Amino acid sequence: MRKIIVCNIMSLDGFYEGPGKNVMALFDYRRVAYPSDESFDNYNAERLRSSDTLLLGETTFNMFKNYWPFAADEPSATPVTKEISKLNNAIDKVVISDRLTSEEIKP
Repeated sequence: MRKIIVCNIMSLDGFYEGPGKNVMALFDYRRVAYPSDESFDNYNAERLRSSDTLLLGETTFNMFKNYWPFAADEPSATPVTKEISKLNNAIDKVVISDRLTSEEIKP
């Protein structure tokens, strides 16, 4: 039997996403106050290193597919960002969606 580890991003007032369904808006404070802090990225890399499958909703999957496959090739990417990109590209994904086809989900 496999286990599921849930890691949800949520603001203290209970929001899972920002305006326009943009979860990254929840991190705007961090970029200003802690521009070089990689603690959240290191946490995510650790989660990916210890996992074999990533369970995503449709919105998150669409954000991932537009960023992570290419992040490792960005010259300005940090080492941990490059590692997360490679881990995300290699890991099996299960996408929960009633609109996406299996062809749209393939890497």
